[in-house]
Amino acid sequence: MDSEKVLTLIYLVLGAVAGFVSNKFDYLISLGIGIIIYLVSFIIVRKIVKAQKKTSWYVLNSLVTFLLVWLVAWIMLRNL
Repeated sequence: MDSEKVLTLIYLVLGAVAGFVSNKFDYLISLGIGIIIYLVSFIIVRKIVKAQKKTSWYVLNSLVTFLLVWLVAWIMLRNL
């Protein structure tokens, strides 16, 4: 599978998990949890994917997916 697809799928799952975990806490703690999950996963996934790309490529392809999925999951779970 292409490295972009793998990166998108990993951050799709991580965003959903972060949204679920964030639902259990207060707003500021949830924001911190989301940021920590992204930063830790960024370091790990960058070594797993092993694509010879610049750091900006990883950030652009992962941050948007993670943030959108995380916020949608968090908001939907918060409003249930």
